[in-house]
Amino acid sequence: MPTKTYAPSTSSEQRIRVLEEELYLARQAIVKLMPQHVSDMLADFQYCSSYADFIAWQNQVAAFITSMAEVDPKSSSRFEERGYCPLCRGGTSWSPQSGFKIPGGMEKHLLGDGNAHQCVVTEAAFKNARHALRDKFDASEKAARQQLEERRTKEQTFLIDPSLPSELLDVGQWWSKPRSPEALEVAEQRLRSLTFEKEVTGNVVAYKLWHEGHLVLADPRTVGRITFRVFKDEKTRKGTKEVSFSLLDNLKNNLAEKFRDLLTDACGAVPRRR
Repeated sequence: MPTKTYAPSTSSEQRIRVLEEELYLARQAIVKLMPQHVSDMLADFQYCSSYADFIAWQNQVAAFITSMAEVDPKSSSRFEERGYCPLCRGGTSWSPQSGFKIPGGMEKHLLGDGNAHQCVVTEAAFKNARHALRDKFDASEKAARQQLEERRTKEQTFLIDPSLPSELLDVGQWWSKPRSPEALEVAEQRLRSLTFEKEVTGNVVAYKLWHEGHLVLADPRTVGRITFRVFKDEKTRKGTKEVSFSLLDNLKNNLAEKFRDLLTDACGAVPRRR
């Protein structure tokens, strides 16, 4: 008699939904083991309507829990205060120190930043919140993409990579500020002194220079520096590793010579087309 093989009675999609629900409930159980005021705070994420709101909520939670931490005299010194996580009671495993530095190390532990081992309680709470808010985030991100595309049709954009769409002035400026119109004009004068040509096609601006068969595109959008990206030609494929370098605005002496030296090195480092 042939041996019967196991055949699950539900589809793979149904089983995945069941597992997701069980995981959600398990994480929720971890959160509910905390004191009432803590578990209430860890569940108070419904007002978040965007991913930015979610990040702000996480930071608020981490700051509040850090304020609950008690300083451990045995772990502390006159130079820094240290203590154990108020939720999981964990501390750093790096000998000879114990506990977490308050507030910085504690907040990193609660948020899971960098290489910090995240608190199991906040990890459960944050993952459940992210799961519950996913539909809101999807709608918010879709609206943001639509707004970005609408801006692309109306505002000036800058070509900084021939294989990618041109960029708005303030897009991608994570840690820096975009230039004002007046500062952008000063940057353009600097580029003209380096023999760059400004090409305008519709609302797309490109600052171009050809050097020994290589295309150089200048990106003057960021305050304080101009970034130069070097490509083999204008038919660069998407995902090609770029070679880039920057010149700071405060560099005045021997500008052309320093630019030429950096450009020569960059051209030599551009990968050859296969």
